[in-house]
Amino acid sequence: MPIDSNHFIIYNAEEENFENFDICIFNTESDISERLIPQALKGGAYAGDSSSKYRLNHDVPLIIPPVNKDKISLHKKLYAHTNCLASPIATVIHPLYNFNPITRVNAVTTNRLLARVKKP
Repeated sequence: MPIDSNHFIIYNAEEENFENFDICIFNTESDISERLIPQALKGGAYAGDSSSKYRLNHDVPLIIPPVNKDKISLHKKLYAHTNCLASPIATVIHPLYNFNPITRVNAVTTNRLLARVKKP
């Protein structure tokens, strides 16, 4: 995957070896994050997690880059990312708040599960 003038190779996560990785991005369910992230950290990688596993953990910074990228440091190896609703809302509200402090936000979202049902 090219980014600017760099070319990155994306690998499937394998439990047995996380050594020699600089960054591991986990866009997984919580049980998978719980199983694989400690191994990635043990291997020396930085890890970003979008599951709910670490999102409310006070020892893990919750990052929304346009809002609080100053929380990222070389000393922390694990970062949580917000869910699909909070991230875009915070990204929009942050500059508005800097211009005119906001005291309340009402957000509405709907989650739909689309499934095919086979009749017997």
